[in-house]
Amino acid sequence: MYLYIIGFLILIVIYELYKSHLRSIRRRVVYNKAVITAQNKHKKLLVIGDPDNGGHNMIFGRDYDCGDVCLDLVGCKNCENSMKAKIEDALPTFEDNSYVIFLSCVLEYIDKKSISFVLKELKRVSGGDLFIVTVDPHTITALFYPTRFLTGESSAKRLIKVEDMENVDIDKMDIKEFSN
Repeated sequence: MYLYIIGFLILIVIYELYKSHLRSIRRRVVYNKAVITAQNKHKKLLVIGDPDNGGHNMIFGRDYDCGDVCLDLVGCKNCENSMKAKIEDALPTFEDNSYVIFLSCVLEYIDKKSISFVLKELKRVSGGDLFIVTVDPHTITALFYPTRFLTGESSAKRLIKVEDMENVDIDKMDIKEFSN
């Protein structure tokens, strides 16, 4: 009996490590697409989400760089141009279509009352050049993400709608799904 339990727990750990590795690969691929888009369109790159935060990044290193500006709630201490602010407070300070935006594992922290506003601001500032990576909603990591405890809303339910999106067209998204 104990061997089955231990075996099951080992399988869960392996699954979580595998999903974490896939998210790491997604971050690298999507970030590189954002960099190429910024270069091709002669726009600056705004990275939202500290590349050095998070358990995976602390253990295995960065999956992406700082961009021209890095925005995070706790700041991006190892980035040259860092903004320490809530995304919903910082985005309104940027001009329309002024940045290509790469956003990594930040939507999970947005209060459900603010998510529609944040998505519209992301579109406005990026002019549609928006690259998003989220936590896989089918992991234990998603179950324990802070938003679940802060707002009572399951982050996985919300994130299923934005998983693996690149060049997001927010006009085609049903924003109401994010605020129910």
